[in-house]
Amino acid sequence: MSSSDDDTTAPWVSIAKQPDWQDLEPIEQPVSLSPVVAIKYTTRVKELYSYFRAIRATKELSSRALWLTQEVIYVNSADYTAWAYRWHCLESLGNLDDEMAFIKEMASRSPKNYQLWNHRRKFAFKRGASYAQEELAYAAECLAEDAKNYHAWAHRQAIVRHFGLWQQELEAVHKLLAEDVRNNSAWNQRFFIISESTIVPEERADELQFVKGKILECPYNESSWSYFRGLLTLPDMKRQPGLLGSVASFTLQVLEEAPSCPPALTLLGDMCTMGNVQERKKCLVQHLHILQELHNADPLRSPYWQAQMQHLVNEVHATA
Repeated sequence: MSSSDDDTTAPWVSIAKQPDWQDLEPIEQPVSLSPVVAIKYTTRVKELYSYFRAIRATKELSSRALWLTQEVIYVNSADYTAWAYRWHCLESLGNLDDEMAFIKEMASRSPKNYQLWNHRRKFAFKRGASYAQEELAYAAECLAEDAKNYHAWAHRQAIVRHFGLWQQELEAVHKLLAEDVRNNSAWNQRFFIISESTIVPEERADELQFVKGKILECPYNESSWSYFRGLLTLPDMKRQPGLLGSVASFTLQVLEEAPSCPPALTLLGDMCTMGNVQERKKCLVQHLHILQELHNADPLRSPYWQAQMQHLVNEVHATA
């Protein structure tokens, strides 16, 4: 079988000329009599896909089928059908020894390829818990290059969830937030851990103190405020007696130290909508005053706050 790489100048040895493919009749792509736009495939691509159709038609899961998926992926790394068929071949053959080399090769060519990351995830699950740290280390390496790499964070979450590495990940995220309290991706990861793990309610209550400390450290940081609001939506948090009063007191404390802090004002305004029906009009008026302050404190989003004020004015008139 021929070898292949991204170098389009490398000689392509036709599959039809290779001895171990003589038993398979390629299936060419059906051609429309009047195509809107005819795709100009290279000879190599047309031949690869013709044999790939034939392999799939016979449901062959062999070493040569595995090799063929490799060649198809080389010319089109986004072909999810080729990746899926490759995985079926690997499962049928029962040999994953050489697959990591291919995964690393493709990662160097197309590091943010959805199909590649999905393939790596299935590969990691198949290899088992003894390789979990290797996967986390790889994700960390990717994040060191790009802290907002969606694929690396998603892979990290999948590994943590599958192998139950919640406490280890919580410690890792704690370190990231100590380095940069504005790391929105790290706050998102922390919420993933707190909301999906088996952490007991008492420990979640400690989370409130943790995030409050981070907010006081950097009051204008919207990431920590978003995390704070997220915690308040968790079922066991919502059942805590006196929670809203405690949150309101803390928010007012922040506003004493950081007047006109937009995230604090936004939360305080939203809490006005949680008042009881009897005090509805009073709450709306309070919310209106807060929105006016936001309009002045957050000029970048002043059109948004202006629209919110108009909406509230209409509500106030409706309740008159």
